[in-house]
Amino acid sequence: MRVLVVEDEWIVGLDLQGILEEAGHTVVGVAPTIAEAMDLVAGDLPDLALVNINLGDGRGSGIDLTRDLLDRHGVPTLFVSGQVREARENRGSSLGCITKP
Repeated sequence: MRVLVVEDEWIVGLDLQGILEEAGHTVVGVAPTIAEAMDLVAGDLPDLALVNINLGDGRGSGIDLTRDLLDRHGVPTLFVSGQVREARENRGSSLGCITKP
């Protein structure tokens, strides 16, 4: 699969990228902000996006991004977050949640 990783913690993003590539997937990019994620999608549409709910850029949340990716581009998403309650409350915008500590 072609996967976009949206994670504002640099080391977590790189770790996810390594895991995905080791499993045979292609990472189209690791974006720390919503704006950078949308730029990457505009240039190279992924099959799936892994999105952290709590992005530190102050311009919205990963929840907003998952809705936008699905509605505007048809890109399904998975939350990768420690905010399980928020993920459950917004399950309509994502396929599910992979929890992280």
